[in-house]
Amino acid sequence: MMTVRLATLALLALAPGSCNAAPSQPAQKAVAAEVKAKPAATAQRPAPLSLGAFKLDRNPRQGGLALGWVPPGTKRLVVDGADVSFGPDGRFIVGFGRDYKTSTTITAFLEPRQTLTDKRPVTPHPWKIETLSRLPHHSQPDAEFQARRPGELAQINEARRMMVSSEGWRQAFKWPAKGRISGLFGSQRIYAGEPGAPHSGVDVAGVRETADGVAVETVDGAHLTASAIVGADGVWSRVRADVFGCAD
Repeated sequence: MMTVRLATLALLALAPGSCNAAPSQPAQKAVAAEVKAKPAATAQRPAPLSLGAFKLDRNPRQGGLALGWVPPGTKRLVVDGADVSFGPDGRFIVGFGRDYKTSTTITAFLEPRQTLTDKRPVTPHPWKIETLSRLPHHSQPDAEFQARRPGELAQINEARRMMVSSEGWRQAFKWPAKGRISGLFGSQRIYAGEPGAPHSGVDVAGVRETADGVAVETVDGAHLTASAIVGADGVWSRVRADVFGCAD
């Protein structure tokens, strides 16, 4: 605002035939005084969060992620009983599921025979749950699907256990696009007293190519990375629109 005001005063002083006279000497002194006071009035950017011994960048919450740093000398990192990898610089990422418990315990194992433990609360999320008291849950998989599903789940779980060298989780994200929201991660319906499975997907708002794959940011703020993305999201494909600039 101060820059605009000074520019306006300068234009009024130089414009020929203007109905406003150039500011007098006292007025110029007043403007100069305001300019000197400007640095003191500038708001400081708040420092990033650094929570607990592991310097988490945000409070843990259900359905969310947090970045942290292990203490110097850490040889092993365990979060709620599960080993978590960390980079050469000590940085790590940890996720909390939809129905995660009310707290998380992070432990670093150092040498010689030292441990450092931090227990932090996990904020519950108000998931969208709809109750359809008169509508029974008719959607049931057929026998063929039920027969092959255990093998598919085993392959999915095996893929999730793979350790890869991609560090896309370190990269910064920007909103590539905004789209219509038709379903959020974690939402659920209750059919005549029978709970349906929580929604595990989201509408894709944008796709961006990175140096080592693809980065996707969804309409509810989740960040996903992969080696490739398949645009199989219907005739009005959000993926195709973002990649090729049209949805026709």
